[in-house]
Amino acid sequence: MKHACAVAIVVCACLPRGIDAAQVRPAIPVMVGGQEASEGCTGTATISIRSGTTLNLRAGPGLTHPVIARLSDGQRVSICQRRDGWVGVLVFTGPGPSDCQVSDAGPKPTPYAGPCVSGWITAKYVRILAG
Repeated sequence: MKHACAVAIVVCACLPRGIDAAQVRPAIPVMVGGQEASEGCTGTATISIRSGTTLNLRAGPGLTHPVIARLSDGQRVSICQRRDGWVGVLVFTGPGPSDCQVSDAGPKPTPYAGPCVSGWITAKYVRILAG
C-alpha cells in the first residue's frame, strides 16, 4: 500500500523591511485610541532579549496563539495595550511611532488597521523608553 504525505511549512517573518501589515493581522486585534491625549498608544519601548535570539510576536495574548513574526533585541515598538502579562504592540517599520499612523487615533479604542505590523509579546521582554 502506498501512502501520500503532505508537509506544510509556515515561515514567520523576522520583520522590519518588506512586510505588508495588511497581510499579517492578529487574531485578537491590538486596540489603539481611547487615550486622554488623543495618542493612539501609551508609550515607546524596545525589545530586550539576549543578543542572537528572537522574541515571538503572537496573534493574541498567550502562548496558544500562533507566532506571526519574530522580533530581535533592540527592535522598537509602540505599546498600545496590556493584558495579563502580555503587551499589544505596533512594530515600527521606520524610525519612529509616526510611521504607524496612530497619533490621532481618537477617543474610542478601535482595532489597529494601519501600516505597521501589530501583535502581542510577553511583557517581561519590554524595556520602556517613553510613556
